[in-house]
Amino acid sequence: MEIAKIQNTEASNAIEGIVITNTRIKQLVEEKTTPKNGDEEEIAGYRDVLNIIHESFDTVPITQNYILHELEFIETRRYTINNSSLHKTHGTVNMLNLVDGKSAVIEGDFEPFIVHYAETFIIPASIKEYSIKPYDCDEVKVLKAYVRS
Repeated sequence: MEIAKIQNTEASNAIEGIVITNTRIKQLVEEKTTPKNGDEEEIAGYRDVLNIIHESFDTVPITQNYILHELEFIETRRYTINNSSLHKTHGTVNMLNLVDGKSAVIEGDFEPFIVHYAETFIIPASIKEYSIKPYDCDEVKVLKAYVRS
């Protein structure tokens, strides 16, 4: 699971234009060092959200909010998707995890991609809307986390 977290952190931050060495990303994800600049703070923040999703996806109630930082309020939502489900970012980054179902295709103003069970993916705030639909299965369940506005 740790390798997947490191690879996911690297890929998702690269989408945002944050590119640092693999060694440095690994150190940040494994909490073996502290961030030295804004880009590394973004990576550390991503790591923290990713950890919350992986540690509590099965117990996070739909109506309860969680605080990652005293100034940032994170909203979490669960979705059961049988067909295509349209989502809007409302100008904030969306972090999602496929918590049930074989796989899903994610489409929007970017090249479509497929996620598999237990994978986490990021939709940047710059993307206005995107869709999620089951791929090679009838239903998927997704946990979405984002900063409340």
